[in-house]
Amino acid sequence: MTHHCACRPASGPTALWFCRLLLLASLVLCSFAPDTLQAAPPAAALQQRLADISLLHSQLQEKIQNAEALRENLYDEVKSLRSEVLRLKKEKGIRSFADAVEIPRIRYNLTLIREIKGYIANFNDKIRFLRIGSDKLYYLYHQAEDDLRIIHTLNDHKVEALQAQIEGVVEAYLPEAHHLLIDFNRIPYEPPKRIWEEVLRGTQ
Repeated sequence: MTHHCACRPASGPTALWFCRLLLLASLVLCSFAPDTLQAAPPAAALQQRLADISLLHSQLQEKIQNAEALRENLYDEVKSLRSEVLRLKKEKGIRSFADAVEIPRIRYNLTLIREIKGYIANFNDKIRFLRIGSDKLYYLYHQAEDDLRIIHTLNDHKVEALQAQIEGVVEAYLPEAHHLLIDFNRIPYEPPKRIWEEVLRGTQ
């Protein structure tokens, strides 16, 4: 970049000295300008990651509690349906699965139990997934906390590796922080006869 001065050569040594001073000042300012665009220092970046981990961990714990509560409601519904099936079985003297499905109410209850058990299986998978994520975040939080205490002794590569690991876990579980993502279009259904046998054994 070319810097132009307002002084004239005829104005003497003082004006020339003033122009050089302005040029030097502009170069100094330019040399400091990029610093404002630099990334945050490692310690500050790691502190931000600690805050991110803490928030996400709290949100996952809340989702786990919500999922467990919903799952318990489903278990209670299965117990209620099973009790009704057993009562009807006793009242009508039913001895086989073939006889049981001839009773509309029993057939309906068995179908509903089958569907609810599929939902429960999905909730079990989701709760397991969230617990794994929660454990990973807990571990990373304490690792980052320990590294932050000795940040001045760590090389940049190790700090960057830890931040990349944190980012991977956060990105994987962040969608779960806002919504309990369960695909009810993919429900594992058991054969109706197996449901009937489980009802009789009391394994619901």
